[in-house]
Amino acid sequence: MQVDLATAVGDDSNGDTILQQLSKESNVGLKHVQRYHGDSPWSYILVTKDGTRTIIHQPSLGELTEEYVEQNVNLREYCAVHFDGRYPTAAVSLSKKCVELGIPYSVDVERPREGLLELMAGASVIICNSDYCSLALGLSNEKVVAVVGDDQEEKEAIQRFQQVFRNQAPKAVMGVMTMGSSGSYLLHKCTDYNADDLEQKSALMSFFFDNNKKYGSPRVQAKHSALWCEAYPPDPSTTTSSSSSTTDSSSNDTVDTTGAGDAFQGGFLTALWGIVPMNVMAKIGGGECHDATFMASALRLATRVAWKKIQQPGARQGLPYYEEDQWIRDEIKQVKSLFQE
Repeated sequence: MQVDLATAVGDDSNGDTILQQLSKESNVGLKHVQRYHGDSPWSYILVTKDGTRTIIHQPSLGELTEEYVEQNVNLREYCAVHFDGRYPTAAVSLSKKCVELGIPYSVDVERPREGLLELMAGASVIICNSDYCSLALGLSNEKVVAVVGDDQEEKEAIQRFQQVFRNQAPKAVMGVMTMGSSGSYLLHKCTDYNADDLEQKSALMSFFFDNNKKYGSPRVQAKHSALWCEAYPPDPSTTTSSSSSTTDSSSNDTVDTTGAGDAFQGGFLTALWGIVPMNVMAKIGGGECHDATFMASALRLATRVAWKKIQQPGARQGLPYYEEDQWIRDEIKQVKSLFQE
């Protein structure tokens, strides 16, 4: 999938390094990167052995301006847009044009930011975390953290997400909520997912939902009217001898969760916007397509990408590439076969 990045970096050496590193990615276009006079923002992230992170961040006064995007970004070139919530003035301006042109867009709902509610108001897809849902509803910090494996707490978290989904993103056709080690949930406005959606007798469903086929395949289930995907694949010790030939050599050890949320979103949006025919994507953007098989695979791809990333330090190291990851190639091949005529 070819993407173009619209952002801003300073004209300092850090800005040069950022662009040099990004230019190595063959599918990332940088024609919409605005250079401003001044220092680029930077962060040092200190990770302890127990996984605790301390982030030292130096922000920048430079930003992507509304004037720049109006003069340089032709939205008609794109089939979908993703916003991370930064540079609110430019982002809100672009989002309104997306609505005018009928271009679906997604929003990273990480935490309350200036302009975020305006972005969410016209979004087709939102991706948030359980902390945001709790904070958006004014709950105390004690209610923010979900207990892994606590079904009642997960049910309450889904109910909070449903409120955010309905009230803050009224045009969204689907939403995804991440819950750390408790996995992720997908809601769709056109359906309440149930076990029947996942029990169709087809080879494709067997491929997607039989997690014993090979190590590295996270399970997907219908829970609380949503699709749930576990955070990590099954332990290799639980795989059968018949699946040993496809066992993944990776471990479940978490080294660094920096960038895990971004990695998850990248995997999910690649599935959603990048590997299905344009006519199907239009149906997804309009809410007509809520096929459980496809949505489940999008969650699985997102989980796979995030899982591979957290096994390496840093925000980008560990990210899997299509050419290097057989699991991803197999999954995408199966997804494409769903839409073959």
